[in-house]
Amino acid sequence: MPDPTAERELRGAFETLTRLGELAFMSTAAGILAEAVYAQARYEEAEQLTHVSEESAGAEDTYSQVLWRSSRAKALARRGDADDALRLLGEAAAIAESTDCLQLRWQTAMNAAETLRLTGRPDEARAALADAIDFAERKQNVVGARRARAVLEAL
Repeated sequence: MPDPTAERELRGAFETLTRLGELAFMSTAAGILAEAVYAQARYEEAEQLTHVSEESAGAEDTYSQVLWRSSRAKALARRGDADDALRLLGEAAAIAESTDCLQLRWQTAMNAAETLRLTGRPDEARAALADAIDFAERKQNVVGARRARAVLEAL
């Protein structure tokens, strides 16, 4: 099981932002927290956090808009809702591709790989992982590239 340290830190920030009514940063914090919770196999809670992110994200908040969609896509795929998962994944990818944020594009590609794997599309999942490796290497994100390669090898 993944180390819950990230979740503890993120949850504290999320709860502080919630208390303050600070929506701009809360949407991103909720989306990142959803990722940390998902990594601990708490998929329903992760999906709920994506709804918090969606409800608090501004239309211009590209990072949050991509993150809640791609994170929710994984949760939906995990419970068998492939159509909605793939629709959200497509929306997330389109938004992410319009940016030059390699970290966001890496995250989206990693989430795409998981969603595609869960919906029975292993070849497309491999292609998404190849994209993730490319984004990580261009960003010089050694850990991200290593993680994508490990997932690719396991696929």
